[in-house]
Amino acid sequence: MLFRWLGVSLCLLLCGCILQSPKPIFAENEGKPVLKQFGNSFVAFNRESGEWKKQDDVVKFTTVGNHYVVQDKSGDINVLFAQLSDQWWVMQTNETGKPATYLLAKFEGKALVLNILSCKVLKTNVSMKDAINFKGDDCTANEQMTKDKFVELTKSPETALLKIEAEK
Repeated sequence: MLFRWLGVSLCLLLCGCILQSPKPIFAENEGKPVLKQFGNSFVAFNRESGEWKKQDDVVKFTTVGNHYVVQDKSGDINVLFAQLSDQWWVMQTNETGKPATYLLAKFEGKALVLNILSCKVLKTNVSMKDAINFKGDDCTANEQMTKDKFVELTKSPETALLKIEAEK
């Protein structure tokens, strides 16, 4: 639910898409169940005109090993959080047979704020040219896209347009 909405919303908002890779970059052993302390049900918010607007979606994260599974009508979405620094995480999502997608994430209180990695902005980042292949409005991480490259992206993140908070 959230991730389908997130992907579609972001692509429409940006007239382009977010960073993808043919297969997940981060392995299961790099994941951490960072949401566990807040429960497993979350509400989504998106930023509109600078203000957070609550969405109707409630998303349930089921912990499986070092990642989460979010279920919806179309199937399971695997969500893995890999730590980049004290405050930053990369959120990797993937479904069977589809490319993995990436967002930067950090906690602000009990909210997990999600910063997009839009192809439009990544295309202007000279330090990413060797790690990302661009085709039109799409971008795909290649074997040069490492954890260090994601850490570099946290130094000047795009504005957060999404966040999730524990359901009250």
